[in-house]
Amino acid sequence: MKQFEIKTLDASVLDVDDKSRRVKTAWNKVGILDSDKDIIEVNAYDKTIRERGPKSKNLIWHLTDHRPSLKDAVGKPTELMMEGEFLVAITDIPKTSWGNDVLEFYKSGTINQHSIGFSTVKREVFNDDDWEKRYTVIKEVNLYEGSAVLWAANEYTPTLSVGKSLTKEEGEKEFLKVQNELNSFTKLFKTGHLSDQSFELIEMRMAQLTEQLQHIFRASTLPDEKSVEPVKESLLEVLTTFNNTLITGHGSQRFASPS
Repeated sequence: MKQFEIKTLDASVLDVDDKSRRVKTAWNKVGILDSDKDIIEVNAYDKTIRERGPKSKNLIWHLTDHRPSLKDAVGKPTELMMEGEFLVAITDIPKTSWGNDVLEFYKSGTINQHSIGFSTVKREVFNDDDWEKRYTVIKEVNLYEGSAVLWAANEYTPTLSVGKSLTKEEGEKEFLKVQNELNSFTKLFKTGHLSDQSFELIEMRMAQLTEQLQHIFRASTLPDEKSVEPVKESLLEVLTTFNNTLITGHGSQRFASPS
């Protein structure tokens, strides 16, 4: 099961109010078969909006380029709802230097695409024995964020697909990069004092890293066992620490370790 997925929608800016600094954007369109052979059901967002949306825990972010950091955050939508076949967000753009830039991008039409970052909770696969006819219906998602993207999303989003032709050296290099970031999270959880907003952004990054590791594990040429095991141990340690932190005060989201 994928931990972090991305879906992109073109021509998704619905309204920009310069005076109130409010933008209305469509983050996703449901009920269509996309290039991944997925169909997102119209009710797939109901639970995540109800439990994580602006009127509840307010855990869903409006970002740029799927980068879960405060410097890339636009803010949080004040409204998130389904309008017909579209997942629609209304966001108040903050009066920061980055917010001013983002608002100008919206006003000029430079930003005309949006993507969602999510994980699938429930899905059903049809025609599984026939690859040509096979497709998946996504019935429920856990929505982390919607991102404004300037160009084709896959060019500027985090590298979530490592590929299936990694050499041993490339695999080891990717492992070390992810391991170093995971180790930094481990130290942060043990010694740092973070705000709720920082924990929410780290939650997204952890989902991305977990998915990235799973791609590496599935690569055709894996590093030797001596390289793999330390990474698995590091991942398990940081996920355990992070889960305990969330359970004790910052939510209940859990991440699965790669197998």
